[in-house]
Amino acid sequence: MRRSLRRTAALALALALASTVALAAPAAAKPRDTDHDGMPDRWEKAHGLNWRKPNAKGDADRDGIPNLREFKLGLDPRKADGQCSELQKALGATDPSQCGSASVTLFLN
Repeated sequence: MRRSLRRTAALALALALASTVALAAPAAAKPRDTDHDGMPDRWEKAHGLNWRKPNAKGDADRDGIPNLREFKLGLDPRKADGQCSELQKALGATDPSQCGSASVTLFLN
């Protein structure tokens, strides 16, 4: 009976220690987004955007794709050369005005 009590106590202690360690472990850090525009500061800095002002709706390269959409699609917001046509090909669009259309949003949701 004593042996069983010791095992139970040891198991309880081990579980208590394990849960303490698990709770003390750092959570996965979310990328910093100072201007709260949906694009991480690191990405905005790397692509020449202002990380202190919200600019998700802006279009740095004037290719019809807003900065936030370019971030989500993994595109460079400073380069319009050919990106738009590549995106159009993927979507089956034929008219340049369709680049950045609502059909792109389907891939983001």
